[in-house]
Amino acid sequence: MKTTQHKAALAADLAAIERPRLSPADIARLVPPSHCTHTPQTPALDLADRLISDPASSHWLRAALVGALRRDLVDAANDCELVLSVLLARLAELEEVRS
Repeated sequence: MKTTQHKAALAADLAAIERPRLSPADIARLVPPSHCTHTPQTPALDLADRLISDPASSHWLRAALVGALRRDLVDAANDCELVLSVLLARLAELEEVRS
């Protein structure tokens, strides 16, 4: 019971977080160019296929792409934005500690 309540509270907290809606161009600016080769002329599925097939891509990235492309794309994109927000916030925290 406690776990269910905890999960519900966590879900409510996460839902309350205001997440910026990021366009592909915004995401491309946030990701280092050496890791993001998406251009407006590159079809997204071609980019995903290259990343999934690239031996330099991490297992996590490959699994995330495969899983996301099997889901409802709007839900997957919203979840990705949330993950990006958390990781950018964590990075900012670490940079503050270092400086």
